[in-house]
This record gives sequence, C-alpha cells and structure tokens, in this order.
Amino acid sequence: MAIKLVSFDLDNTLWETDQVIFNAEQRQEGYLKQQIPDYGDLSRQQKREIYDLVRSSRADISHDVSSVRLVVLERLCLLCGCNLAHAKTMAKRAFDIFISARQEVVPYDFAEELLKQLHKDYFIATITNGNAVVQKTPLGKYVDHAICAADVGAMKPRAEPFLRAIKLASCQPEESVHIGDNLEDDIGGAKDVGMFTIWSNFGRSQERCTADAEIASLDEIPAVLRRLGDDV
Repeated sequence: MAIKLVSFDLDNTLWETDQVIFNAEQRQEGYLKQQIPDYGDLSRQQKREIYDLVRSSRADISHDVSSVRLVVLERLCLLCGCNLAHAKTMAKRAFDIFISARQEVVPYDFAEELLKQLHKDYFIATITNGNAVVQKTPLGKYVDHAICAADVGAMKPRAEPFLRAIKLASCQPEESVHIGDNLEDDIGGAKDVGMFTIWSNFGRSQERCTADAEIASLDEIPAVLRRLGDDV
C-alpha cells in the first residue's frame, strides 16, 4: 500500500516556537502588571504552583492548553485581590493578548514549499497539543485538516489525535506517516497506532532515535516518504 496521509506536528517541527511563546508571555505579563499593581509581586514559584494545581485538579480541561492558561490567569488575578468578575475580565484580556502574539510564528525555510509539494500527492494534516493555528500562517492553504488536542479531548501521545487524522484521510495506519520533534508525544504516540514515523531532530539531540527515520532538515522529507512508501 502507498502512503496516503502525512501528518505534521507544528511547534518546533514546522516553525521555531520557544521565542514566540516567550514574546507572547512577555506581552501578557506586561499587560497584567500595568492593570493590577500587585501582579508584579507574584513570584515565579507562585505562578508555577497555581499552574500545577490547575493541571492536577481540572482533568476536564487538562488537554486544552488555552483553557488551562485562562483558569491559571483568573486564579492569579484573584490572588492579587481582584474580585471574581474583575479577575475573569483581566484574565480574558490578558489571554487575548497572549494568543494573538502566539500566532506570530515564522515557518522554517522550505516549510511552505514542502507542504505545497506534498499536498499534490498526500492528504496533509497537522496535529498539535498546543494552540497555534496553522490556518493563520502561509502554510494553512496546504493543510487538509488541522487537529488540536482541545478538539479531540486528548493530547498526544494518546491515540485520539492520530486516529482522527487517519479517519479524516480515509486510510489505514500503515498508509500514514507522522512527522514530529518529540520522541514520546509524536513518535511514540504515532507508532502505537501503527503509523510510520519521522523524527524531526533539528536540534541534533543525541537521544536514541525510535522513529522509522530521522531528519535534520525539512528538505529531507520527500525522499524519506518515497522510501517509506516503497517499504510498505
């Protein structure tokens, strides 16, 4: 059987993410410090404790990073003395600032050309645990379906996101390839449902590769897909 589905992780696979999130959080924090005087007195440890508490106590939203962030912001505002209504308003405004800046990603070199090329021959999906929106980038027009953990109720490496992509592509797991940078979430999760896997090891990690193939740049992908297709 030939390969029909190619799915991609987003963050640190199709674009660099760390600086984008740092910038988004700086804007979020700057707004809150300006609006709530006591917010600047919160320590990093206090913020981390609130985050960990929300993640552990709110199983209903633990798969949804946006909902988790919003609840954390509300609780931090409450900790600063805001009443509930004010805390919700401030949290929502701060989150809106964050999520807008979160979309200011710059695709890696060759990413757009790659997806344009692959879209001619494969069903293209993206699968993310985060809240970046591929449709807001130049890559969106080459993506048949974008899947995020919040939509399917489960994060990678759980099977649900991968199975959703396979179902949408109307194919079998063995006709599918997932590409990502995280050996547990991307490679382990995809392998567990029977997909082929490509590890995007752009950071030159020395971890043992558990994927079917390893790449150091996006331009290696077409040749790897042809090889995997021949092996099916």
